Amino acid sequence: MVDLNRFNWRLYGDIVREARYSMGFTSAASFCREIYSSTRVVISYMNMYTIENGQTTVSAQKLFAINVTLWGSPLPSKVFYECSGRCLVDDRV
Repeated sequence: MVDLNRFNWRLYGDIVREARYSMGFTSAASFCREIYSSTRVVISYMNMYTIENGQTTVSAQKLFAINVTLWGSPLPSKVFYECSGRCLVDDRV
């Protein structure tokens, strides 16, 4: 299980920004439209900037919507491992 008190939100924001750029979303507003289009979750571009700058924690709904849009999974293990130092799922099974 991920301890969200130890979760590195700044690093998560950096990873999100890098991933959205690599997908061709050069503005937060266009990415927020894609999030809404694929998940029906509303995130303002200003809120996205605060997430990407690590200035805020993220609700579960927004976290899942961002992750599904970028990586196709609500809880991508690689991202959570990088941000928390622990694997979310035991990949040894």
